[in-house]
Amino acid sequence: MNKTIKEITLILLLSVGSSILINTAINKNISIFYTEIEFKQGRDISTKDAYRLFHDGNVLFIDSRSKGDYEDGHIKDAENLPIHSSRVKKINFMNVIPRDGKIVIYCVDANCPSAKRLTGELNFMGYKNVMIYSEGWIAWESKGYPVERNIPHE
Repeated sequence: MNKTIKEITLILLLSVGSSILINTAINKNISIFYTEIEFKQGRDISTKDAYRLFHDGNVLFIDSRSKGDYEDGHIKDAENLPIHSSRVKKINFMNVIPRDGKIVIYCVDANCPSAKRLTGELNFMGYKNVMIYSEGWIAWESKGYPVERNIPHE
């Protein structure tokens, strides 16, 4: 009986202590648990603006679609960073990109949330000049703009 009282007391103390820590962290905007959060989004650009940036150069296009979709066809010279990549892969990929460089992230079309999510993650990592090309791959391809296709799947 004495052991049971000690166990109950310990559980209560741990519960109260963790509740205090969690409430303190929440009140100070400290993230304790990983959750889907709304990151600050980048500026949305049109197909015309995306092509102008592409033509002018000095911009990195990032395809947020899956590796298979990317290999089937993507904006010429675009890099692939699927939204479902591990955090470590994203960090390693982005560590070679200057934080003040121009970045355009796209997906298949405006109904695909991947570009917005990836843009938010990059903004959170300190990249401030990130734009979303939400019209994406379908609009780019339909305009006949430069693409790369038929890259073999590994």
